[in-house]
Amino acid sequence: MRKPLVLVSSLILMSVSLLSGCSSSTKQASEAPVTTEAPVSDANQPAPEVVAPAPAPAAEPETKFADPLEKSSVFGDFRHYKIGDIIPALYRTQTYNISKWQLRKIPAPSAGSHWTYFGGDYVLISDEDGKILRIFSGEIIYR
Repeated sequence: MRKPLVLVSSLILMSVSLLSGCSSSTKQASEAPVTTEAPVSDANQPAPEVVAPAPAPAAEPETKFADPLEKSSVFGDFRHYKIGDIIPALYRTQTYNISKWQLRKIPAPSAGSHWTYFGGDYVLISDEDGKILRIFSGEIIYR
């Protein structure tokens, strides 16, 4: 006997709250003032000055790459790396060095750099200090 009573009372409360929500939104819409008259201008008064809106603050420019699979950052070893960061020493070893870059469809490394596999992506790093120069998505191999 108690369950049907609880069910009926909850249905009544829900319907009352829905109805009160609808009536308040229609009341607010009907209370809004409506003006249909056009403003009257006086010939003796100068026209109001039009002030240009202030320019929006410039957002940081997004890096646009020629290749859609080129990236500006990579996540590896529980850290986020971006172009210019130094990659961990482990990934500078011969084990991670990619010598057959043509097979992986990545561009030729520039002088003094080589490709390494890091965080699921291909990262071009400098030979001397391991600074990240370019990043390509690991999906490039499926092209």
